[in-house]
Amino acid sequence: MRVSNELSLFGFDLGRLLGFVRLGVSQLLWGDEAGLRDAFAPELLFLSLETIKTDDLDRALLRAGQDGKPYLAAVMPEADTLHFTVTLPRAAEPYLEDVVRGEISAKTPFGLENTSWGFRIVKRRESELDVTIAIVAKQTAKDAFAEASRLLSSYASGLELWAAARDIRVQLRDFQSDTRRSEYLYTLKLTAARLLLAIAGVLLLFSVPSMWVSQTDAQLESLLTEARRSSAYAVESRDRLMSTIDRQGRARDYFGQYVDYRPWLHRVAALTPDSVYFNRFSFEERSLTISGLAENAAEFQSQLVNTTLFSELSAPSAFTRDDRAGRERFTLTMKVPVDAEL
Repeated sequence: MRVSNELSLFGFDLGRLLGFVRLGVSQLLWGDEAGLRDAFAPELLFLSLETIKTDDLDRALLRAGQDGKPYLAAVMPEADTLHFTVTLPRAAEPYLEDVVRGEISAKTPFGLENTSWGFRIVKRRESELDVTIAIVAKQTAKDAFAEASRLLSSYASGLELWAAARDIRVQLRDFQSDTRRSEYLYTLKLTAARLLLAIAGVLLLFSVPSMWVSQTDAQLESLLTEARRSSAYAVESRDRLMSTIDRQGRARDYFGQYVDYRPWLHRVAALTPDSVYFNRFSFEERSLTISGLAENAAEFQSQLVNTTLFSELSAPSAFTRDDRAGRERFTLTMKVPVDAEL
């Protein structure tokens, strides 16, 4: 029996709907466009780690008009961070975090587990959006946060770590202030509760029973048409997904019969002296063919034979001397055993 993780109800793709709901909530609470975060979140004072000095901090806070202990953001030196911008289709925004994680996994020089990162949408267009991604070696970020905590913890209610490239600041996800986040959400909930209370009072004063029976036949027909259209789109999307999964499976089956040449390329390179140069390295099923230049081609052939990694090793053509290169040209063919251990 096949277990499905798809969420559906009467043909509606609830998983897709849930993704858009989550995206809408995230944009409302944390996006720059909605303005809620700027209006209700505690102010964050940015201080560069390169210029922080304890004796100057009091004056910096005074100039910013801060009373008590503010929330501080320590900005890492640009030299310690790597920034790049990717352009993505707008349709990818519900899955933006997974897409960014894939980009980071492909581009980080530190390994995903040893990387601290963050991202920010910097530009939206009709069908695309630009996302700036910041990555930092995790140990470098930890050291920077520890240094910032040592210098700033006595002045701050909460401390965060950010990276900056030119005028774009990106918050590092592993170093956010839970206190500031909680205070923002509490303020937002309190404001929403007061607003809802006011709205409920107005509705109580002006509502009449006719409000609950005001739907017309035209409105109901419009809703039915929209429901049918949405259902058809969901079924079409599911069919495209299943077709894609089927094509991927057939591609895996097709390419699975071929040898993964990368480990063999590294293994042969490790066995090859620096005096030998390759100009061809090819696989056909389990047959490996290499061509190149060597000071002594016969000696190189003997070295490969002595490794016992290959079978049926032979030279299909005689070795020839290349006077311009000062080396012997060679072509060697061999079989790669199925159960060979690299």
